[in-house]
Parts: sequence; structure tokens; C-alpha cells
Amino acid sequence: MSLSSLIAEYLDFQIPDYIMRDSAAVEVPKPARNNVIHTITGVRRCGKTYAMYQLMDRLLTAGTPRTRLFHFSFDDERIMPFTDHTLTDLLDAYYRMVPEALNGCYLLFDEIQEAPYWTNFIRRVAEQHNVTIVLTGSSSKLLSSDIPTNLRGRSLSREMWPLSFKEYCLFHDIPTTRIAGEYSANTRRPLQSAFVEYLNVGGFPAVQRMGTLDRMRMLQAMRMRLSSRMSWNDSAPPRCESPHVFPATPCDPQDSNSPSTPRSKPCAACRFRSPAPSCMT
Repeated sequence: MSLSSLIAEYLDFQIPDYIMRDSAAVEVPKPARNNVIHTITGVRRCGKTYAMYQLMDRLLTAGTPRTRLFHFSFDDERIMPFTDHTLTDLLDAYYRMVPEALNGCYLLFDEIQEAPYWTNFIRRVAEQHNVTIVLTGSSSKLLSSDIPTNLRGRSLSREMWPLSFKEYCLFHDIPTTRIAGEYSANTRRPLQSAFVEYLNVGGFPAVQRMGTLDRMRMLQAMRMRLSSRMSWNDSAPPRCESPHVFPATPCDPQDSNSPSTPRSKPCAACRFRSPAPSCMT
């Protein structure tokens, strides 16, 4: 599938129905050079993508043309495999299709950490283009503690959580006219019952409409995935994210002193060592 066809599909995408969440409200500036990059982080399935939909809907209501809202999800398999130029080619194709976007547009990228060298790309675009950039993701590369380092202080992070009890009530059409204070018995009983159910069901939006068995399976799968990722992050050695890595010394089959496995050389930027490739002799 060509990039133009893929972009056209995303530009025709209709925003799905969603529950308005105060915690998902993101205030962004109008497109301009050197705008702060907004990032929305959080655990999987907590509603980050729908926070972006909520932002898009608000911008459309304010009069922003739909073609100036370029939303793209990088976990779409149709754009894979990624190359070093995927991000640049994608943005260039968008500008060719919507030339007026060069005067200002909103770039709303979901799961962009899947693409190589995304931080370099985002920093360059933010500096040189009239854009407002909003990113979402749940990978360790998009953890709020890492973003300021990767983007050198040019980003503003917002962490999202699952539904609060108030949002849970809104999701299930349970009236909550007051947040605090005394309630009458007729008002208090439904809220108490809803709170017990909230503790049992949890706040992940994706499981709210599921049956008990399916919900348990979904939550167990999410817990196992999160636990395995945390275990991997704790045991994995530090990895260099810089593209400036010296090539490893190749094996020379004619040289008796050549090592059976070539040694890696340190990265010029951070001095981490790149992994040594397997010997091909």
C-alpha cells in the first residue's frame, strides 16, 4: 500500500464515540516553529489514543480543517518494515497531498516509538516546521522520565491513568451531581454500589463492557505483559539509541590473529558498546 493511499485513509478517518474525560484534556498551542512537543504517556489500554481523539474533536469544533489534523498510528503493519527514512517520507507525502499544511498543521502521532530515530525526526520537525506535535505511547522509550533527555527539554509530558471513579460513573451513566459533601440515602446507595463494582471491575476503559470471564482474562493478560516488560527492563543492559555507532571490526579469515568473534567499538556519542555481530567465517 502506497504512503499516499495510507495517508488518505487516515485523513478520512472518522473520530469514534468517546466519553469526555477531564483527565484527558490536553491544551496545545497553535502551530508554530519551536512549539513545545506534547506527549501523553501511560500504561496500555488506559485511554491515550482516545485522549488524542478528544483533542482532535475539540480542534475540529474550534474550526480547524480536518486536513490540517494529521493523525497516524505507527503500529499499523501496513507501514512496516521501517527504514531510516520512513518518517521523513511519510511527512513529505502528507505535505504533497495537503500543501496548505505547510502553513500550519497538527501532527498527532500514536506509538511513534516504533519507528527508528524518531526523537531526531520530531526535534527537527518541531524546530523547522509550523506544527503542533502531540505524541502518545506506552513503550519504555516514551516514559515521562526519559522524554526530556531524548528531546532535550523540548517536550511537556502528561501521564494518563485508568478511569477515576467519577469517570467510571460517567462511563456507566451514573449521575454524580456533587463530588463531595452529604448525599441523601437515595443518592448514596447507588454510588456505594457503583464504588464496590468499580473496585471489582477496575478503571481500564477497554474492559468496562466485557463479561466477567472475558474481563478477568483481559486483565490477567495485561498484568502479565506489564510484569514481563518490567522484568525485561530491570535485567536488560543499557542500550545506545544514537545512530552514530562505529562499525564492528570484521573477521579476516586469512588472518590467523583475527578473533573468531569481531569486537564492538564504543559509540562516539555515549560510549556504550554496540553488540558484536556474529562471525560470518
